[in-house]
Amino acid sequence: MIGNVVLPGTEKKEWPGIREALKTRILETFGMPRQGSAQEPGVPEKRPKPEWKELERAEKHGLIHITLKYRVIEDHWNEAILVLPGGGEPKSPLPAILCVHGSNAEKGKTQMMDSGHENAFGIELAQRGYVTLSPDQFAFGAWIAKTTAKELIKDFYEKHPGWTLDGLRLLEQVRALDVLESLKYMKKDSLGIIGHSLGGRAVTHLAALDERVKACVSSAGVSPNCTNVYRRITWSEPQNPIISRFIKDSYGRMPWDYHELLSLCAPRAFMAVEPFNDDYNPDAEVTFQCFRSAFDAYTLLGAPEKLILYLHGEAHHTPPHVREDSYRWLDRFLKKQA
Repeated sequence: MIGNVVLPGTEKKEWPGIREALKTRILETFGMPRQGSAQEPGVPEKRPKPEWKELERAEKHGLIHITLKYRVIEDHWNEAILVLPGGGEPKSPLPAILCVHGSNAEKGKTQMMDSGHENAFGIELAQRGYVTLSPDQFAFGAWIAKTTAKELIKDFYEKHPGWTLDGLRLLEQVRALDVLESLKYMKKDSLGIIGHSLGGRAVTHLAALDERVKACVSSAGVSPNCTNVYRRITWSEPQNPIISRFIKDSYGRMPWDYHELLSLCAPRAFMAVEPFNDDYNPDAEVTFQCFRSAFDAYTLLGAPEKLILYLHGEAHHTPPHVREDSYRWLDRFLKKQA
């Protein structure tokens, strides 16, 4: 089911052309809004200076938590929680990690802050010496404080029929990286991302399409379209004409798959944490095929050690030992010069 990105005999000098063709084909399905051209997909290379404002500040778990709002595009603002280690603004630059939540609609970003939650990436990584930023994904967390996700998504598609949820959420995360980069205590060229489930899927998108990401962990996020498209795509985008058209034109399939997304991450550090008994991604073998195909791209670029597949039998969960190994992977690439 999964093809080859790199064919036998492919030379390294050919990769830029291959990469650009892959990126273009993938972005056509994102319907991603851009400043000045709402119908043109892509990660904007030129974006306005990050604009954000602090809403509240508190100390928890020995860390400073700052709830903030940042501008994504036009009148679209998103909420996030910035966590600073050491009880205040760091005196020297530190690596930073964007933490992307899964599909707990009510909690949204706050599940990254719950010391009792298995995905408390925002506080656990801050306790290891990172600056972390945990945004809401559209239609989660603060977005549904006064409405429902169903109504919010319905209104979104009525207002922006040329966009997709994936495209909007990707832009929210791109702009969140802009916020992190603007911090005076953020170590240059040391941006990482981590997420689980829906967040893991978002990590894969962002790492593939934004080259500022130097290292990442995608947990239960490599969910191939060829076997799981109706659960992960059509289920979450039922009203979207772009997704429906591409699936129809491709005889029931999306015109790209996750081995191509993973290949776009090369040669940057990517850790795929995947359970082989996940009810949300029942065909694990195809996930492994995606990884194997992308490995050829990493090998072509001389970085096979920067792609790792971490298998476990903990189903759709991230218990402490899995999180610890994930954090050590991020440490390896983001702290080596810190």
